[in-house]
Amino acid sequence: MAPPSAPKSLIRYRISPQAAVTFGESLLKSSIVSIVDVNLEDRLKAWEVFKKYGDKELSFTDCTSFVLMRNLKIHKAFTFDEHFKQIGLEIF
Repeated sequence: MAPPSAPKSLIRYRISPQAAVTFGESLLKSSIVSIVDVNLEDRLKAWEVFKKYGDKELSFTDCTSFVLMRNLKIHKAFTFDEHFKQIGLEIF
């Protein structure tokens, strides 16, 4: 299983590659973090969200996150991305 790409990439470029590896390994070993795979059905739903909100500057990754959060009944996100707020989720 590969480490999650978004946090790893951000840490890689803002801090260092080793910090990204350390962070990714800690996520993989965590007992409180779940890594959710995206299946075809989720990707298709994300594409529908992407098309629906064409007036907003949402990335496909954002839309995929929204679909997974809805599936898991998650209503709050720890993020600096205001798009989550625009879509009706609570951010902190």
